[in-house]
Amino acid sequence: MVMPVPERLSRFCRAYTSAIFTYERMRIFMRAGLAGNAFNRRYLDHVAKSMLAPMAEEITAAEGRHHATTEHMWNLHGGTVFRGTPGVI
Repeated sequence: MVMPVPERLSRFCRAYTSAIFTYERMRIFMRAGLAGNAFNRRYLDHVAKSMLAPMAEEITAAEGRHHATTEHMWNLHGGTVFRGTPGVI
């Protein structure tokens, strides 16, 4: 049986946030950003291509009538990161 997209998305988001919200990972990301390092841009490009674009495609395919864009997925990602960052930094 195929798991519904909302449930898959919820599970993925929980797993993703538990992976990225570590003190070490957030410290590296923040420090690299403040230093103007290209690490952040490369990471976010990777997130867009390997995670957000496929998520938008899955949601669009499942919903049929709504077209999810990568921009919608960035809003989801940004909201998730915004809510979790204060607990780590």
